[in-house]
Amino acid sequence: HFEYPFYFLFYLSILFPITAFELEQNTIQNETEFNSRINFSFHDIAEILNQSSEPEAETFLKSLTVRIVLIIIYSVVFFAILLGNALLIGALSSNRVTLTPTNIFVLNLAFADLGVAIFCVYQNLSLYLLSEWIFSDLLCRMYHFVHAISYTASVCIHVAIALERYLALVRPFWARVFLTRTRLRTVIITVWLLSALACLPRFLIYKTITSHFNICEYS
Repeated sequence: HFEYPFYFLFYLSILFPITAFELEQNTIQNETEFNSRINFSFHDIAEILNQSSEPEAETFLKSLTVRIVLIIIYSVVFFAILLGNALLIGALSSNRVTLTPTNIFVLNLAFADLGVAIFCVYQNLSLYLLSEWIFSDLLCRMYHFVHAISYTASVCIHVAIALERYLALVRPFWARVFLTRTRLRTVIITVWLLSALACLPRFLIYKTITSHFNICEYS
């Protein structure tokens, strides 16, 4: 009877590796099937989204109601920018007393907004309503250049306003001596020059490309 435990251990040593091997194979097979199902489902979802989103977007923009609403909204934005900034420029430029350092910076912000109104608003609207670029090559370049330089200069001017306000509140005597009109002009010219240099690549790389129809993009 002492040999029975040895027989039991012998059979166990044979069956255990076989069972473990079968379990490992089943696990690998199940993981492979699971991953293939996930990949298959994700691939199907991506194809469905790509096939359904573009026609729906095109159909949405071709709707007459949507086009009218877009034209009204863009027109309101255009005339609001044009009228508001023109009034601001006229009010600040008419009286030299109102040209404080802060108002000089605000005046330049108004010029940046006017550039966006003239070169960007209706040009951007045409991208939604038309399938091709109907403007000239120069306007294609100016659209991207002015759009970039306006917010670049605006950010720099806001930084300059913050520094000017800090000096006026914390060190008012030193601000009166340092913030002269000549220095303010130098700061403003520097801001516009640096902004123009930073955005100049957009003016150079964007152009009107003619294939079956005209498009405005970089090349």
